[in-house]
Amino acid sequence: MCALKLAVMPAAAFVLAKLLDLPPLAAGVVVLFAAMPTGANAYIFAVQYQRLVNPVSGAVALGTLLAAVTLPVGGVGGGGVSTCHYDPDDFAFAGGHGAD
Repeated sequence: MCALKLAVMPAAAFVLAKLLDLPPLAAGVVVLFAAMPTGANAYIFAVQYQRLVNPVSGAVALGTLLAAVTLPVGGVGGGGVSTCHYDPDDFAFAGGHGAD
């Protein structure tokens, strides 16, 4: 399950960002958020409802440890997504230029 979250989801997000022709910075943010490990909320819910506390805590810990390896690897080899430049015009509203 960790491999699915840490490898397949960022790859799918990258493909979708390319298909939607997102600006490089926005594509990088989408891929980065998809690559983040499972949050502590899963553990909080498991404790609250007393269901699968040990497996959930192990999954959260394992996912966080694996993300320490996969996030830098994905950032370096992410197809140039993380090495983009910031262009304010990429995020300007139609008919205007940000703070102009």
